[in-house]
Amino acid sequence: MTDATSLCGPAGSGNGGKEMRPGKLSLAVVAMVGVLLGLGAEALAAGGAESCLVTSQSLLAGRATIRGAAVVELINYLPGNNTADRADATLTLTYQTRTAVFRAHIAPASILSPEQVMCDIINANPKATVLVNNIETELSIFQVFGFPTPAVPSDSLKLCLVINKNQNVTCQSVEPPDFHRIPNTASDFTGATILTIYVFN
Repeated sequence: MTDATSLCGPAGSGNGGKEMRPGKLSLAVVAMVGVLLGLGAEALAAGGAESCLVTSQSLLAGRATIRGAAVVELINYLPGNNTADRADATLTLTYQTRTAVFRAHIAPASILSPEQVMCDIINANPKATVLVNNIETELSIFQVFGFPTPAVPSDSLKLCLVINKNQNVTCQSVEPPDFHRIPNTASDFTGATILTIYVFN
């Protein structure tokens, strides 16, 4: 798993501000990734409407953070409609000293921006299979990491996309996924991204 210290976070911690790897922060790069999938730049750069998206840096101060990586597979992606029949996600997440692997599925899936896709995955309530009293049990992110369970996952689990007045991205929870076609398929794609999830209790 990617070292948690290298993951995206708020400005001044990790890679959230100008310290993120070169080229990953600009909206032009976000748009370019989308163009590879047939998405419009304006759709990818919009942000702000997703249920779990935070666009103000001040709201993130002091929040618990879950860091990790995600691999997303888009099954039968249709560029003209920005949809896929299904999105399968595997999230490897770490909070403090605990790491777990969670899985979620969305069907059908709307593919409008990296943030929107991850918000939909969060709201699908990813589950990890863990041993409880020697019995395999599916537990949510909240149960595994000990947070109160809200009515809707995105009420508590948030992503950031903060753009300052100079149009610089100062916090970006979701690195633009590097999607590529799965070999021997006509319209299936896979992509990986790194994540920082903020917990609002």
